[in-house]
Amino acid sequence: MLAFMDFFLSLPGGRITAAVVLFAVAWSIFNILLAVVVALFKKLTERTKTKLDDRILARLSGILQFFIIILSAYLSLWLVYGETSVFGISITTIFTVLTILTAGYAVMRVVDTILEWYEEEIAPKTETKFDEEYMPLIRNVVRITLLVITLLIALSYLGIDITPALAGLGIAGLAVGLALQDTLANFFAGLYLLADRPVRRGDYIKVGGEEGYVEDVGWRSTRLVTWDNKLVVLPNKVLAEQTIVNFFGPTEPTRHVIEVGVAYGSDLEQVEKAILRAIKEAEKVDKNMDPSVEPFVRVDRFDDFSIVFKAGFYVKDYTKRFSTASVVLKNIYKEFQREGISIPFPTHTIYMASQAEKTEKPEKTGKKLKEKKSRKD
Repeated sequence: MLAFMDFFLSLPGGRITAAVVLFAVAWSIFNILLAVVVALFKKLTERTKTKLDDRILARLSGILQFFIIILSAYLSLWLVYGETSVFGISITTIFTVLTILTAGYAVMRVVDTILEWYEEEIAPKTETKFDEEYMPLIRNVVRITLLVITLLIALSYLGIDITPALAGLGIAGLAVGLALQDTLANFFAGLYLLADRPVRRGDYIKVGGEEGYVEDVGWRSTRLVTWDNKLVVLPNKVLAEQTIVNFFGPTEPTRHVIEVGVAYGSDLEQVEKAILRAIKEAEKVDKNMDPSVEPFVRVDRFDDFSIVFKAGFYVKDYTKRFSTASVVLKNIYKEFQREGISIPFPTHTIYMASQAEKTEKPEKTGKKLKEKKSRKD
């Protein structure tokens, strides 16, 4: 060992050169060993059907390269300088802390890779969408938890008492909580939305004056894409406090109702049959209509100049209801023309008094007033 070190220390440049050469030698040896191990593991992973092991191996490769640099640097410094210190901390302690941080990061990446693999390959095959919606939240919570645990272990190894730090974090957390009330309210509202699931990704909803497809339910906000391709960002607090209309729940087909007015004097039974025929004909050509649910037609009210009917039918996609209603209304118009059913224009009836009636009324009014005065006298 001494002869081995004497050789390196005898190189020009002294200890600095020896440390650099030893680092290069150690780094080369460890990289060769890593390449052999990775090659063996790749052969093993090729035999498996799942891609999880390939992903884990790919994620760990970069971390292992970083650890080889740390290990090579520590060995070269320890062999040349012995148990020396940097800023009052021994190189062994520094190496141990760096190893703890690297190991914690490696564990975090492996767990995150497993959860990511589950989200992409397993979750879509399950009957429920619960795991798909919760997985982004779970991944973030796991990352933060593992990061905090790793930092606490590293600080504890350095001999730092973390109790005051935790107390300080508690006070700071209270101050931050008061300053970020709205942000925290949106965060917990997001947790409520994920837990209660009144809306899901892909649903078409209406909240207040905004409506559109749910693109994403995040920690702070929910994003909607409107029918005219505009992005609307709603704070989760708004969704938790306001009434949400979900047009895709409990099932996606939605009933759509239209109004049709006919002239007074029309045969109401004939009108109902004509409207039903028009809807049935539309179901044959419009794929957005749901023929499995029977449409309905009923008299709704008597307006000033028309008798109003309401007709309802089911559409598979709520956002295409207007185009479907257009097809139905065109068919109704054709049926009315064929059956001779008239659609009235807005009309008003005006009664005109004759000239004799106009002059007669004031005379009668005057006589009545004279009679009242004579009675009083």
